[in-house]
Amino acid sequence: MISSYIMFEKLPKKFIKYFLVGGIAFITDYSLSMLFFSFLNFTEVLSNSMSVFMVSIMKFFINKKFTFKNVSKRAKEQLIMSFVVMGFYLIFTSTLVYLFSNIMKIPFYITKVIVVFLGVSVNYFLDKNLTFNKRFD
Repeated sequence: MISSYIMFEKLPKKFIKYFLVGGIAFITDYSLSMLFFSFLNFTEVLSNSMSVFMVSIMKFFINKKFTFKNVSKRAKEQLIMSFVVMGFYLIFTSTLVYLFSNIMKIPFYITKVIVVFLGVSVNYFLDKNLTFNKRFD
């Protein structure tokens, strides 16, 4: 009972930090996506994939130190798990980008915002329970 209370008390702080990091990541992700799409003429899915990959690496290190205050010495294993999570997120977001941009004809600059907001909770759950799980301590 006490451990449930402690876990509940810590969750909001982590979640807020995760959203703060996510805000920075969103700005970076969105900017890179638009750069790839608008200036380099990449497709929507390729633009999304490249920006998600780059930002996922950045987010791993920031979330490890700042959000989850994870001091595990098994960073290599965590990074691998982070890539697994990123792979799932990439498939999820790329599918939505294709659906919204190509099938539903929603402009990419709007699609990207929708997709990121849909993916945030999924990504938090996966990072918290897989990437920064206590099994790596």
